[in-house]
Amino acid sequence: MVAELSLTATIFPFFLSIGAVDAAVTATDHDRKLVSCAPEKGNRAGGDKVFMVLPELDTTAVEALRICFDFASLNQHIIVRHKLIDSKTIEFYTPACLLIPSDQDQMVPIIAIQNDKIIGRFDFVYQSSTIQPTADARLINLLNTSFDDVFPTTSNGPHDIDFGEIVSGLADYSG
Repeated sequence: MVAELSLTATIFPFFLSIGAVDAAVTATDHDRKLVSCAPEKGNRAGGDKVFMVLPELDTTAVEALRICFDFASLNQHIIVRHKLIDSKTIEFYTPACLLIPSDQDQMVPIIAIQNDKIIGRFDFVYQSSTIQPTADARLINLLNTSFDDVFPTTSNGPHDIDFGEIVSGLADYSG
């Protein structure tokens, strides 16, 4: 187990362990405690700094505190490193979302466990991976559109453009 933790800490410096969910970690709805997090949403690639307020935190046993991202649908959890900020607040970084990317936001419970007791749970939201069209994407779409679609040869009125005149007019300015 020690070798696994040191290897995991080397590869993923914010995580203490990655593994299958055991019964003691998985929380149910009745385990929800008055817990707050900021921010409440984050990037699915991970790396967001989160502050969590835990009213039931026992600062005399802070080394026994585990913060777990529970990917129950995958039977996986990630325990992250945390830092005590004050008597009821901790700081940690989010891991990457293990769920298959979707165009919908995805909720993953963050479970705070101290002395084998769940002292808090918060439903963290990984924001969707929907890609907004960028200028490059719009340019690619334009390049895939035929010239005739963009500049129709038929006229609908007084806005006829004779590109031959424009080109020959430009030639006059070339010197």
